[in-house]
Amino acid sequence: MEKLNEWLSLFANLGVLAGIVFLAYEIQVNTAAVSTDSATGYISSWTELTSQFALNPEIVGLMRTVNSEGWLAVSPDERARVSYLSSAQYKSAEFAHFQWRQGDLDHSLWQGNNRGLYLYLSANPWMRESWLLGLRGNFSAEFQEYVDRMVADICDSQECRDLPGATPQLREELVRRANAWSARFDP
Repeated sequence: MEKLNEWLSLFANLGVLAGIVFLAYEIQVNTAAVSTDSATGYISSWTELTSQFALNPEIVGLMRTVNSEGWLAVSPDERARVSYLSSAQYKSAEFAHFQWRQGDLDHSLWQGNNRGLYLYLSANPWMRESWLLGLRGNFSAEFQEYVDRMVADICDSQECRDLPGATPQLREELVRRANAWSARFDP
């Protein structure tokens, strides 16, 4: 009888061990699924946003005017459109920032977003202005701090204000700075 109890105990322990291994596997699969869902959500959001530019030349022209001539060069209705568009762009970036902070967004996607936002803010004064003129308050404190630091880093360089006519050397410098900015978030 004692031998039977030892065998039953051994099988029970093996069953518990197998259950733990299976649980670890399931957690790994679930983590990968969450990461994939986060990446899919981010990519879908960004694709939807950028398709507005590709499908609507009026928006591109409007943004070009705001960048080259400033906010007052367009009508109040056009300023509202630009404001909504920049808000959507920041919301997409905030989603990526949140997912990255949670550990759910792949690091390479985060780095691409991080560099892309830096370069976009460098190249588009109206995006920085819209942030500083009020959009900032619509976002989480963590994202506000992140973008505030990025805008401060960009505007340490006086040249960033004149980017539409920038030289290739300045563009290379901005890419270098964007890569350096992004490297701050490497694990």
